Amino acid sequence: MADAVWAAQNGDVSKLQELQFDANEKIKGRTLLHVAADYGQAEVIEYLVEQKQADINAIDNNKLTVLLTAIYGSEGQERFKNCIKYLIKKGADKSGNAPNGSSYIDSTDDPEIKKLLA
Repeated sequence: MADAVWAAQNGDVSKLQELQFDANEKIKGRTLLHVAADYGQAEVIEYLVEQKQADINAIDNNKLTVLLTAIYGSEGQERFKNCIKYLIKKGADKSGNAPNGSSYIDSTDDPEIKKLLA
């Protein structure tokens, strides 16, 4: 799985296509979708959802969904916004709460992301 984690972090979809893995398996408490969301890798997220049937609403051991992981990483960076847009388009639950109890919409200061979550 180390190769798959590396590929997810680095946006290497072609490497992921070469590997055999369960996209819903947790590695250190997180799925590959969480890893891709951490790094703003929208193409990897799309591949994992479309081709590997990854659970778009997976929750990691820190109680973070893939969507919340992308929200936390965003800080105005377009690559994270692309992840958020894709996840919402594919039906990610945007009504959840962060581990601290705040809503997803209150977990960002970015007006564009707030609009997507509304």
